[in-house]
Amino acid sequence: MKPCEASDKGTPRTYRRRFLTSSAISIIGDGATLAVMALATSIAGYTIVETGWILAASAVPKCAVLLWGGIAGDRYERRTLLILAYLLAGLAQIISGAILLFQGPTLLLILTQVIFGSAVAVSRPASTAYLPSVTTTEELASANSALTTASSVASTVGPLIGAVFVMLEIAPWALVADGISFIAASALLSGLPASRGTISKSTSTWAAVRSGSKDLLAVPWLVSEMCASAILLFMVTGPFLVLGPAAAAALGTPSLWPIALAVFGIGQIMGALLGGRVRHEAPVLKWASYGVAALALPPICLIMQWHPAWFVVAEAATGVALGFYTVTVTTAMQRAVVPGSLARVASLNAFISFSLLPASFIIAPLVASAVGVTAVFVGSVVGTVITMLLLLLSPSVRRYRWRPTEIPALKV
Repeated sequence: MKPCEASDKGTPRTYRRRFLTSSAISIIGDGATLAVMALATSIAGYTIVETGWILAASAVPKCAVLLWGGIAGDRYERRTLLILAYLLAGLAQIISGAILLFQGPTLLLILTQVIFGSAVAVSRPASTAYLPSVTTTEELASANSALTTASSVASTVGPLIGAVFVMLEIAPWALVADGISFIAASALLSGLPASRGTISKSTSTWAAVRSGSKDLLAVPWLVSEMCASAILLFMVTGPFLVLGPAAAAALGTPSLWPIALAVFGIGQIMGALLGGRVRHEAPVLKWASYGVAALALPPICLIMQWHPAWFVVAEAATGVALGFYTVTVTTAMQRAVVPGSLARVASLNAFISFSLLPASFIIAPLVASAVGVTAVFVGSVVGTVITMLLLLLSPSVRRYRWRPTEIPALKV
């Protein structure tokens, strides 16, 4: 089947709706897990260092398995691959929740999180490459906006659910709920159109990676974005996820963290809707790069010990910036890369971007114990500035515009 060609003839709206719903359902559970994971491990008696290892356990495979996931997304039928990955992720999260409930061994929890991270690593590039199969090429930007909006709605509801789990002192059940959401998401994907990339089963892994790398390097702005994302995730996202819950609680409001994440999700919805309304010839990547500055606001609030309300406002601004950034960068990549290589390019981009995140989960607590949490957050602010400058100093980022003829022809 030729996904884009079939879509251009009029893919039923039900296909797109079911795909977006499937993605949103799985992210509801992820949002709840993100809000309570660090707190759940602490309540269960795990140390902050063990918490860092547990978070890294799911993040490492998301990097290590991404390359294989991208190859699989261009080699095998993408819908089936997504269904299997969601089922595996769901089972892993259900078992992880059970381990936390019974305060099981740290190593066993790390193992289940490795399995969960591996499944997610396979699903991400396959999902990115599958989206053009359920929408028209002309509506790709709005489809990405709808996907990000649906994801943001889910991630807004997720932290609120997580807050309820925390208040009821049943935080480990958030992981069980996450697992169930993945299983439900897999069921929604059945019956959707098939979609396959261009790699033959006889092509070696190295040859597939090499050809995908050539397609990635052929897009200069994507290389700049990839390097900038790696810096941002290492210096800002990693420390914030590990140290943020405790630092936010220190402001005097125990439930501030999940509330802030919920507001962040609302901001993402606004940013995603804005990204979906961009017209041709707009300098979208330059606009998105300026928005990166908003990521420095939450660490600044924690450093200065400002009122919790300011922290919530900062999270909302960050959500708007990242929502717009996600839609514009994802759409630009889908338009600029040959569809048959899209899963590999998406996986390579994510692999480089996320390569330093697991190390950040481990290093941030160690650095904080040596020089203090404030010093780590100062580093996050510096990392945000470096990231924004790296993007804006790239001519290909500043000059990029939407172009109607940019989408390559699909050949499968």
